[in-house]
Amino acid sequence: LVVNLLPAVDAFHEALEGEDLETIFNESSAVLRQVDDFLEIFFVEGAAEAVHSAPLYRMQVASRQIMLVQSIFRDYVLVSGNASAQTSMSETIANFEAVHRALREGGQGVAKLSLVRQDVVKQWDRISAVWGAFRQQLLVIPTLSDRATVLGSVQETLNSLVAELEVGVQLFGIQDEEMKGEYMWPIIAYSGFVVVMLGCIC
Repeated sequence: LVVNLLPAVDAFHEALEGEDLETIFNESSAVLRQVDDFLEIFFVEGAAEAVHSAPLYRMQVASRQIMLVQSIFRDYVLVSGNASAQTSMSETIANFEAVHRALREGGQGVAKLSLVRQDVVKQWDRISAVWGAFRQQLLVIPTLSDRATVLGSVQETLNSLVAELEVGVQLFGIQDEEMKGEYMWPIIAYSGFVVVMLGCIC
């Protein structure tokens, strides 16, 4: 990671010295993409053949979403008249949605979310709702006349989304109590059946 990241970081530092806003955003996006590529290989591709139920792994995958939405916003700032930023943003949006879906349904090395974790299910739904609003805002490309207003509104939604994602990261770090979910209801049903059968025998 360090070897691949250093050139991008150096370019970003040079952009900061030049104080050109567009160059700064371009180089910062390049740094984020390098980190994103590393995380995808380390956390997703490396775990493609194994399903991890450990809370730590889920936290790592969930926290990656925060970086993805920040990267999306950086590309959105540059998207007007910038084809490469549009492509990058579209790819990152698809990446975020794939990770978000995997955290609920399973996939990419993450175990399916147990129904016993209704706290996480509800938080996942809240994240989905704010993400939907953010995703819709990305369809509006700001013009010179309304750029400040539009970007301010999108950034406000981004802040709300990051706040919800941070709550999600903490909840994903809690161990599931599988016995209360996937196994408890079959046990209750079987016990009820046994009680009924004993009642009939008596």
